[in-house]
Amino acid sequence: MNHTSEAARIQKILVPTDFSKEADNALLYAVAMAQVTKADIVLFHAFHHPVFSPSPYDEEIKKVELEEEKLKKLQDHTSKIVRSVCKDFSVDYSSGASTSTSIASGSCTFSLTEDGAEKSSVCITCVCVFGLSSEEILKASRQYAADILVMGMRGAGAISQALLGSTTMAIIEQSKVPVLAVPAKREFQGLKTVVAAIDLIQLPDLHTLDPLKTVATTFQSHLHVLHLYKKDTEKAERDKASGSLDALDACMQEINHDIHFKQTEDIPKGIHDYVEALQADLLALLPSQHTFLSRLLNKSITGQMTAKATIPLLALPTTASETQQGQII
Repeated sequence: MNHTSEAARIQKILVPTDFSKEADNALLYAVAMAQVTKADIVLFHAFHHPVFSPSPYDEEIKKVELEEEKLKKLQDHTSKIVRSVCKDFSVDYSSGASTSTSIASGSCTFSLTEDGAEKSSVCITCVCVFGLSSEEILKASRQYAADILVMGMRGAGAISQALLGSTTMAIIEQSKVPVLAVPAKREFQGLKTVVAAIDLIQLPDLHTLDPLKTVATTFQSHLHVLHLYKKDTEKAERDKASGSLDALDACMQEINHDIHFKQTEDIPKGIHDYVEALQADLLALLPSQHTFLSRLLNKSITGQMTAKATIPLLALPTTASETQQGQII
């Protein structure tokens, strides 16, 4: 997302895949998003296993051959995913120019129809790379100038269970672009209601919220900013956050939003209950080291979370200074 543009929009969506059902669902979710945003999709698969060749040159050739094999599998797999949800569609494959000497790619454009009315075409570029997953995904996000990463969640959909995968956590912690984690079987039905859990006492650099603003503007969302606290009265908490309230209100002036203060002794449960009560379409967090997301993933805390949460989680990237200073509740 272009942080310098007032009309920032989602133009490129990166969808990492391991051919799992969760990844397939994330792709369908991304396709539905792309039909609204007019974005292109890069469907990305990284794989790694030992390659034994008599010389380094032969080894590189073998890797390229493996990438080409995986690419064909990925293109066929993509067609099957689309066919499983839509009977009327067209696919046009074309060779894609490699962006490096070791990346095989190709593109396919398909149009979905619903009730006889053609919806927006979505262009998907399939990319396969020999390498370690998290490292290659982060490289691809930069290489393809991704505005957002859409990944499938593991587990039954509970926030606590979904993000325990090491690859997903590595991406969230290191990505410079937002990461949208989609629960299994979750279908895209718009993002009308968005909850952002933010510590207003230590409000981060407002540019950190630019991706959230883009999402809210693009999908005409009602944004609910949630500040949870354990002690003090609401008035005392509001007084401490007064400067942040003014800054946040000015930052979100073009977005339909409100700010809520809730007192609770159990922060994860407080967020869960609030999201459930609103039947929210998306929960946004600003994960940073030793803060909310880290605590949320601790088993002693996640054990308190119910397994009913099935909404997507948007993890917003933070700057180096915010990792040290800003916090999420």
